Amino acid sequence: MPDCLVLEPLPNFPDMFRKIVMFIALGLAINNLYAQDFGLSLAYAPMRPLNHIIDRYNDTRPWLDEQMPNIRYLPGFTFSFGVSEWDDDVSMELFAWKYQRQTVSSGYGGTGYRKLRVRMTTLSIVGGAWYPVRNDRYKLGLGARPVELSIFKVKGKTQDDAKWQVHFASPAFLFIPLSASSTVFVEYLRRMKDPRSAWKLRLYWQAPWWQGQDMIFVNQALNPGTYNDTWQNQEMGIGNIGLQLLITGGK
Repeated sequence: MPDCLVLEPLPNFPDMFRKIVMFIALGLAINNLYAQDFGLSLAYAPMRPLNHIIDRYNDTRPWLDEQMPNIRYLPGFTFSFGVSEWDDDVSMELFAWKYQRQTVSSGYGGTGYRKLRVRMTTLSIVGGAWYPVRNDRYKLGLGARPVELSIFKVKGKTQDDAKWQVHFASPAFLFIPLSASSTVFVEYLRRMKDPRSAWKLRLYWQAPWWQGQDMIFVNQALNPGTYNDTWQNQEMGIGNIGLQLLITGGK
C-alpha cells in the first residue's frame, strides 16, 4: 500500500515532562553543592541530506493527502551543573546534557501514515564562561564547551508496523558516542529577586568535528525503489544554531 502523512512539530509532551521533572529533581538534589541550569532549547538544524530524502519520498508518492515536511528545527530541553558565583568573572561547567527531538509524518486516505523521528542527545563534561560585562543585576558573557559527544538517531514507523524502527544510529565504541562536536555561546543573565537565581538567555552554535552521519539507510527505508539513484551526498553533520531559555540557581 502507499505511504502517508500528519505533522507533529513538537516532542511527545508526557514523555518530555517526565524527563524535565527528573532533571529538576536532580538539580534540587545538588542545589547545596553547585550552581545548575535547566530550561528549554530550540535549534535550527538544516539537515540537507535528510531533507533531500524526505523530498524524494514526497515527489515519488503523488497519492499522499499530506506530504512529509522537512526537519529544520529541533526543540528540546537542557540541564547542566557547575561552579559559579554571581560576583565572579568566570564560571565553570562540570556536566551538561541536552536532549532534542522532532517528529514529522505523512498521511493518505485518513488511516495510512508514515512517521519519521530525529533525536539527538549531547553530553559535555567540561565547559566555562567569562563575563566581561556585569553588575549587581545582570551579566553578559562568552563561553564554550570544547568537547561534546552526541547520540544521533533517526527512527520511523508506519500504519503497518506501529513499533519504531531505527533507520540510523550514530556510531559508538564500548557505549561511548563517537559523534564529537564543540559549542560556543553568548549568554545574558538577569538576576531574580532571590539573589541565588537568575534568568539566562543563551545563543549557541554547536559545530561537529566531522560529517559522520550517513543517511543511506534512512533513504533505503523511505525510498526502497529509488535510493540507489540518489546522486547527492548523504553524509550529514550534527551542527545546529539555537536559543536556550534557562533558570540558573545555586548557593
